[in-house]
Amino acid sequence: MTVFENVAFGLESRHMGDREVRDRVKVALDAVHMTQKTADPVPTLSGGEQQRVAVARALVLRPQVLLFDEPLSNLDAALRTSTREEIKTLQRESGVTTVYVTHDQGEGMTLADRIAVMRDGVVRQVGTPRELYEAPRIRLLPGSLAGPIFSKDSSVPRGSSNRVPSASCCPQPLSAAGESNARPQTGGDPPGG
Repeated sequence: MTVFENVAFGLESRHMGDREVRDRVKVALDAVHMTQKTADPVPTLSGGEQQRVAVARALVLRPQVLLFDEPLSNLDAALRTSTREEIKTLQRESGVTTVYVTHDQGEGMTLADRIAVMRDGVVRQVGTPRELYEAPRIRLLPGSLAGPIFSKDSSVPRGSSNRVPSASCCPQPLSAAGESNARPQTGGDPPGG
């Protein structure tokens, strides 16, 4: 299957006309800088390029929300950094609400507008990267920030009553459990500030 066929699949399964499919695929591939690879078979692409095709396949459907679940976990360090920046730019330009799940603290702090920190399946704190850095309510494991990352002012699609909870809703850690307000071990100032 070529890049074009892969990205067009969802539109074709919705029985859209050829011209609309072609136009929307072009826009989606432009957004992820893959227009030069339209005729290439997907298996011949690099890992980062395959990730961009997957993003284009989602974007072409014009979703209200994008979910990224550890999208960079299989990429090498250099590719992780460049792909992370591409995802951030894409989210800002598209305006699509994005939920980004990661265990990588740097990734979370770099990409997020709002972060929900989870432990044992429970949201423990919600806030901006700066708020979490300056006033953490739970002690994080070294080098990790587990939980979904919410972008676009932490909202879900308009018209939905579901909202990311405010930080005040989250259970407070018990001091008897050994939790503390120690800063995560990130070294230096928080990203973006």
